[in-house]
Amino acid sequence: MSDPYVGILVNSHVLDRISKEARSAEESRGYAEACRRYGLQPCFIRLEDIDPEQREVNAFILKESRLAAACIPAPRVIYNRIHHGSPEDYWKLEDWCRDGKLVYNRWNGYGRQEIYDHLKEDANLLFHLPEQYGASPGNLLLIMRKHDKLRLIPDKGTAVAAEEMSLTRVSDGVWRWSYPVTSKTGQLVKNQWHFTESELPALLLHWSRREDFVVRKHMPLPEYRKRPWELHVCVQRGENGNWLTQRHRLPFYRS
Repeated sequence: MSDPYVGILVNSHVLDRISKEARSAEESRGYAEACRRYGLQPCFIRLEDIDPEQREVNAFILKESRLAAACIPAPRVIYNRIHHGSPEDYWKLEDWCRDGKLVYNRWNGYGRQEIYDHLKEDANLLFHLPEQYGASPGNLLLIMRKHDKLRLIPDKGTAVAAEEMSLTRVSDGVWRWSYPVTSKTGQLVKNQWHFTESELPALLLHWSRREDFVVRKHMPLPEYRKRPWELHVCVQRGENGNWLTQRHRLPFYRS
């Protein structure tokens, strides 16, 4: 009898990356090791492949360190690793659970500002947190008076360097705003705009009024052998319900 499956719900982008890097991708190595420990087998599933009315599901399983497409019995347990794009996505998982199936980490759409507000409640962490506010014209002017370089980033989702906006004081009262635009060739490039604190650009005011951005003091990354790195911390409950942490030092380049 084959091992029971545990479903890992991912989006198409993550699945494509795991398919190309199955031997080294962190997701496949970590899930495979955990499942072996408990006599289980991981399978990767996309939300569009789920049909609550069917007893089988199209999934991707690890075979000799490679992902292979397979039609398998619908797993009873799914670990969600995607952000829901619509209410329909959420209710699709609700329907999936009606006959006793379990979906862990079902809601994971926590914003950066919400997490920040929780972290700053701990006096031991407060000293290490860069100053940050939900983006608004008032908060933008407040933090501009305190710091010389700022970042304006999405409150939710992954903020890659190419998508970030930055504000840099270039002289007394004069700032440079760097923001991404799409060129005629479809490439993402950085545009720059110089302005004074008394005359914020209308487009910058538009972005700062949106509730899906936060403004944060820029924190330079530490370097090792002239390469920047950062520490990612993942916090989640373990098998006994206790909180566990995983730390990953990730070298990367930031423009």
